[in-house]
Amino acid sequence: MEDKREKKYQAEATRKVVINCLYSHFKNTPKKLKVVCDWDEVIQPLEPKVHSIYTDKDMVNSCLPVKTAKGTSYGLGARSIKGKVDKIKNEPDFYERSPFLTLAKELLKLVKENKVEVIFLSAYDKRAFPNGDPRKKKIFIETFGKFPSCSLNLLGFDSEGQGQTKDE
Repeated sequence: MEDKREKKYQAEATRKVVINCLYSHFKNTPKKLKVVCDWDEVIQPLEPKVHSIYTDKDMVNSCLPVKTAKGTSYGLGARSIKGKVDKIKNEPDFYERSPFLTLAKELLKLVKENKVEVIFLSAYDKRAFPNGDPRKKKIFIETFGKFPSCSLNLLGFDSEGQGQTKDE
């Protein structure tokens, strides 16, 4: 009975650990992990890329915080860049020009050492890409697609309000 309690306590303590470096934390794990994650904003940034494109000398002032009755507002907030995000995310070379985030590099190290299986879920607009997003397929094939323990599952949607979600 005491042994079961100790194991349960250790399991709970393990779940509460803050992981600062994915690779360092899991590189010595004996069992293979399964990671399911989105591509956009996890592997490659979308909104930060838009911010970097539209933040130039003429726009610096619009990026500064402005005090309003509702609190602090920023010129390049989510609403103000919505149209810009929609335009840029469908450009033919968007994924080729976007940097990879640190998490991608850490996952890649774990994949190379056969410590993790990675399943990427990524939505695409069927109206813009009727046969799946070829840009995502291409960047996946050139990177994580070289490893049999990685897969890309593209989930199409027809409009902003309808379509299959990643939970389905």
